[in-house]
Amino acid sequence: MELNPLDELEALRAEVKDLLQAELARGVAMAPRPDRADFEPAKSPVGAADVASPRQAPERPAVRQARKAAVPPPMSRPRSEPKVALTTERGPKRAGKSKWGGSPSSPKQPERPASLPQVSAHAMEMDGPPPPEAPDWLIEAEAMGPPPDLGVPLTPPEKVYKRPKKREIAYAYDHVVGSWGFGKRPLPPLAKGSPARKAADHLLATRRDLGECERCGLCERSSHIVYGMGNPGADLVIVGEGPGEHEDRQGLPFVGPAGQMLDRMLKGVLGLDRQKVYILNVVKCRPPRSRAPKPEEISACRPFLEAQLRAIQPKVILTLGSSASKAMLKSQEDIMKLRGSWHDWHGVPLRPTVHPEYLLRRPQEKRLAMEDLVALKLRYEELGGLR
Repeated sequence: MELNPLDELEALRAEVKDLLQAELARGVAMAPRPDRADFEPAKSPVGAADVASPRQAPERPAVRQARKAAVPPPMSRPRSEPKVALTTERGPKRAGKSKWGGSPSSPKQPERPASLPQVSAHAMEMDGPPPPEAPDWLIEAEAMGPPPDLGVPLTPPEKVYKRPKKREIAYAYDHVVGSWGFGKRPLPPLAKGSPARKAADHLLATRRDLGECERCGLCERSSHIVYGMGNPGADLVIVGEGPGEHEDRQGLPFVGPAGQMLDRMLKGVLGLDRQKVYILNVVKCRPPRSRAPKPEEISACRPFLEAQLRAIQPKVILTLGSSASKAMLKSQEDIMKLRGSWHDWHGVPLRPTVHPEYLLRRPQEKRLAMEDLVALKLRYEELGGLR
């Protein structure tokens, strides 16, 4: 049965009225009981005639004044010493029974110290030099003053991995094949007189010429020179744009998340791993914050890049990303215009494709890399594959 809105309003009003009456009765019951002396007349020493009759209400101001006169006045403090208020988190400490039901010495309430701390007027002054008993650090801090406000936020310096001091390094084959503290399966020893051994000798000579390179500004913030890794006798060479943070720490190309994506691409489509190809970059040092390398930085590393490719003499080249493709082809076209077709680098077929880092950000574009890798596989099989 639905009630009329007026009936609902009357029912709600009656309910609120009952609640208010219950709360009022509860407050009256919990109110402290007044003392009996408040309702008795004050005793007069003159006589019984001056005593007020019981029917007359006592004068509360007179009673309060009599009570104040009976209590002795507190000891006055000297004006030179300021008052010190003893407070806690719950407010000033009160004498008598606490609201928790215990005495003032209960462990639930902080204990009152035996004696109040004496604070001198000189210690309360804010101006002037500190007293002789002040600690040394306070005197030094006031002498130095606050730090100057430059008006601009100070950014923390970028974490830089310092390159070891320049010294004579006896370069070995580990510096050119990449088993340089990396890889669970080191490459087998190269037979003397084999094409792979000749290519490794040329790569080693180029590495000695490169040395601890300081030909551009990238050496100031990089930790290691990322020369390359893989099989010196490989038919397929993969060219990236530059090392990142993980590559700069280990001195090896494509060892971070993008390198793991590249391994899956090679294994899933071509059936190869990095021990059967050779991987290098157009620049050998990490650009700041892994940005794209500048033209002057690419020009400083170009002689060593071309020397590496001449030493390996690959049959197919795969470039990853826009910077690597532009540097190899000396073109200003975007990677989306360069990919999807074959190009020529000094008589060697070259296939550009998107960078694995781009695929990590946009997985829906993996079909572009799949198309280029399938075309690369067909050309790779036509040329005879691995030697």
